[in-house]
Amino acid sequence: MPLPLMNPGTGENTTVSENIDPPEDCDSDEDEQAIHQIKESIDTLLSYIKSSGSFATGGPIRNIPLPGLSIHDVSLIALPLSEQAAKDIIKVCHQAPYGKGSDTLVDESVRKTWELNPDLFQFQNPAWNPNIQQLARNAATQLGISAEASINAELYKLLLYEEGAMFKPHQEYIILPSHPSLVSLPSVHEGGELVARHHGDGKTFATATNSAYQFNYIAWYADVMHEVRPIASGYRLVVVYNLVQTSPGAVQTAAKLLGEKDKLGTVFAAWGRGIKKQNADAPNFLLYQLEHEYTEESLKTNALKGLDKLKADCLNDVCSQNDVGCYLASCEKMESGGCAGDGYNRYDGYDDDEEEEDDDDDGPHFIEDVLDSSLQIKRLVDLDGDLVGRDIDVNEEDFIQDEPFAREPDHEDYEGYMGNSGQDATHFYYDSLAKLSASYKAQPKGYRLDVGFSVDIQWPIKVAVYLHRPELFEESLRSDRPVSDEALTEIGKGVCCLELPLAKLETILSALLDRKSTFEDAFQAIRLLYSGAHSWVNQNTRVHGEQTLSQIHQWTLSYLYGRLEKAQTLSSKDGRSLADMAIVYARDGALTRLAAICNEHPNNLAAHVSFVARFLANDQDESVMESDAKEEFDWLVETVCTRFTLENTREDTKQGHSSKGISSGTVGACLTNPAHVVLLLHQLACKAEWSHHEALLKRLMHCIEHMRIELFAIFMPVLTALSIYLKEFPDHVSNYEELFQKMLEFYRIRYIQPRPVGGTWACRPHGCGRCIDCRKLDAFLTHPSQRIEHFAVSNHRRMHLHQLLNSTEHNHVTNRASHPETLTVTKKQTPLHRGFQDWQSRVTEGEMLLKGLDPNLLQQLLGDKYAELTNLKGVKPISGTNESAGKSLKRKAEVIDLT
Repeated sequence: MPLPLMNPGTGENTTVSENIDPPEDCDSDEDEQAIHQIKESIDTLLSYIKSSGSFATGGPIRNIPLPGLSIHDVSLIALPLSEQAAKDIIKVCHQAPYGKGSDTLVDESVRKTWELNPDLFQFQNPAWNPNIQQLARNAATQLGISAEASINAELYKLLLYEEGAMFKPHQEYIILPSHPSLVSLPSVHEGGELVARHHGDGKTFATATNSAYQFNYIAWYADVMHEVRPIASGYRLVVVYNLVQTSPGAVQTAAKLLGEKDKLGTVFAAWGRGIKKQNADAPNFLLYQLEHEYTEESLKTNALKGLDKLKADCLNDVCSQNDVGCYLASCEKMESGGCAGDGYNRYDGYDDDEEEEDDDDDGPHFIEDVLDSSLQIKRLVDLDGDLVGRDIDVNEEDFIQDEPFAREPDHEDYEGYMGNSGQDATHFYYDSLAKLSASYKAQPKGYRLDVGFSVDIQWPIKVAVYLHRPELFEESLRSDRPVSDEALTEIGKGVCCLELPLAKLETILSALLDRKSTFEDAFQAIRLLYSGAHSWVNQNTRVHGEQTLSQIHQWTLSYLYGRLEKAQTLSSKDGRSLADMAIVYARDGALTRLAAICNEHPNNLAAHVSFVARFLANDQDESVMESDAKEEFDWLVETVCTRFTLENTREDTKQGHSSKGISSGTVGACLTNPAHVVLLLHQLACKAEWSHHEALLKRLMHCIEHMRIELFAIFMPVLTALSIYLKEFPDHVSNYEELFQKMLEFYRIRYIQPRPVGGTWACRPHGCGRCIDCRKLDAFLTHPSQRIEHFAVSNHRRMHLHQLLNSTEHNHVTNRASHPETLTVTKKQTPLHRGFQDWQSRVTEGEMLLKGLDPNLLQQLLGDKYAELTNLKGVKPISGTNESAGKSLKRKAEVIDLT
């Protein structure tokens, strides 16, 4: 039976050799098989799988109607393409760019082609698109894509190649699961062949033959290296499509077509025996290099291409029968070092009969002295594409194929001579792989579980539970790997499934939970752990499981109490978890204990506000408020309302960690959540606790009078939350009139502040006063808000403006990439300008806040002060204030989650 994380794959059309002889070591007596031949055996057997597809395909198109090509501003284009029509098309085109890393560049030495976007042309013949869609399906089949897959040809570009036009060797960068294709329309030309190369094979597709009357098509996989050779004469008109595979289609299992698939199984069995005997030469895993490179989105079995799909399906089918783990991976190899004296290419890979390039710089530079190198699996996924691991160091000896990187690099970073240092280059190789992991069942008891390929401990935990290996389960818990939410759920299941005594695991689990930096994180981790255990008990009727569940309940409660008593500072988020804990553990008297702990630490008011507000909003069971609980909780509510503050004082002002590794919190964590303040006011009003309600309002207004300026932006949304509440309870409006008026008054005076003096962009003129360009320049310089102006004028007129601006501090640069070349002038920013901009930003922010409030409700709350308090631009200076008008406000406070 395969491991639960294995996913059976499916296959594709293949042709299989009728007479497959396994290596000599693959007979019935496998115990003496040489371990070093395992890789050769796997490679040999997989080489017998042949795909009916190719990495590139193309040829003439028979019986296709004229497209009725219509181009905006040019009208209908007759075919074959005339020279005048070609010139008319060029007028509406732009130079085609190309991608280099994350940049999009235009460089005619790399790509010289005219390009037109699809919104500027159309095909008027309704019969054209159905023919193209059928052509796309045929081309996809020739590429080896399943005939049952859904293929759609999506229009991409129109390209026009004139004499000398070309595109140097490159690969497409397409995120979607799609493959480029083109249709060459009748247009007389010579040259322009498309040359495609992949893994040492090359194909050349010529469109010049009978080009006046012949339609041609070419399609290839997106990761195939290809180039367009220069047009010798004439024009070539091409329509580019993307063949998008919208569904993988149902396919047949390749391994079932392989008559002697058992031979691959015997190799895996021999591998497993080597692991079981702890043979030092037996690898824990092997890597098989795929033909194509895949993106993160397409690295899964149902998105693999051609031969890769067939081989991955074969491997998965055999792996699932032999308890061998099968994964997919993307890897990166890096090499850097010194280069030869002059840049030249020493890499093979092109066909011998191809012409050598005159420009040696076209190829990568040969690294003579490798100074640094690395080889990593960047992402490891299961067959469905779900992440299993990342950033894993591997070696070339782990690959099944010999010399997996004996080719040109996929990317090069090159630096020429710099001072006394020589030329350096860094080469990058990118590949997609299948990773085969040795059978866990073959590992002897006590064999160390390899968690090196796991992002966290989730997968080792799953394997340990499946194999019923308690010692591997405990070892995984002790790992210093991260613990995800999914891993916590699996741990809960494992504790019950393996019937482990909880007393034995308490220390390990406590250490694992101590790694959570906040009380909230620890509480949420416990809920996930408990939910996993509860889920397993519901699916399995075992007495031990029920007992373990009860033990987990009691142990987690004890752990949380201990965690609280050690915590020095609690945040508002922690308080939210306190309320949830009081409800979850209600039958254990948690409310009494939690309220008592809070009363012993009165300075944690941020947490206490959230605790009280959330608990009052969720409390529907009167039993939790009986006897001692009510007394302790009422005391806590009174403390919160009478001692309320927006910023909490701390028992320990030093940041750090306790002896148990529990965070003592930071200043940012001591801010009270304004949303919870509104919730608490609402709950107190609903429960008619008017004395507490009034006390909290008074404390809130006191805090606003003394609030730090940078906190206004965080706490002003309280008005929005209160307005929503008051629309539902209009009878309470009068209770909040003073609060709204005071908040807006201090918000205007202390946060918005009066308008800074001199805060405009108006500058003194610098033009000659005679020419039209200088009149435009002076109008711009004296404008109070305009900061940038452009002058698309001739060279001598630009030089005149440059000379005048040289005596100023304004920035003036000519953009020579634009047509015509354009002078751009940018005014210099002064401290006064910055202060004015900051003030404008604060005003805009305040106006957006007021716009979100109901105007009728706001008028009712503000009364006669409505016009004054909503006029944010008309704040008048007040003598004696500490804040100077117009100064820039730095907001360092932590933004609080209002959920």
